[in-house]
Amino acid sequence: MFRPGLITDTWDLEGYKISEEDCSSLKINDIKKVAHSMEGTFLQTPPVFSAKKINGKPAYYYARRNPYDDKINEMKKNLVQIYDIEVLSFNGTEAELTIHCSSGTYIRSVIFQMGMNLGCGATMTYLERTAIGSFKLKDCIDADEIDRIALPGMITEYKNSIIDIETAKKIIGTGSQNLQTI
Repeated sequence: MFRPGLITDTWDLEGYKISEEDCSSLKINDIKKVAHSMEGTFLQTPPVFSAKKINGKPAYYYARRNPYDDKINEMKKNLVQIYDIEVLSFNGTEAELTIHCSSGTYIRSVIFQMGMNLGCGATMTYLERTAIGSFKLKDCIDADEIDRIALPGMITEYKNSIIDIETAKKIIGTGSQNLQTI
């Protein structure tokens, strides 16, 4: 989800508010038009408050010390692809989207750029990753479900078989496609 008119330094609600303007004249069709214009392959600038490495350190390291640090300008752009953006709703203050994109796409950057294209700025207010590669959120179970279905004495064995995110990335590779609802 995102809020048109709000701009923060991190491009999400974790950051400091830079500006906010009234976007009450904005209509869902305006958002749809801009969303569809973002589809395709392009070079994307990652957010300065990201883990993207600059000289071996995450960009946020430099941004927290000095958001105007020249090192931030050295951040490499990512070649990303937006396969599809669907605007699900807009209530006048927040819009909800589903974005089908390549791995490495920064959704905060997509939203920030959409806000610039709308002429009022925008900030991400919520992100839910619904798929990465062949892994789908709808197919996942949480730890409580493991406790419920585990055979007596096997809970530890089941929980030990859960892999961490870095291992999952290695299994599915770096060329995977993400489906994200924002």
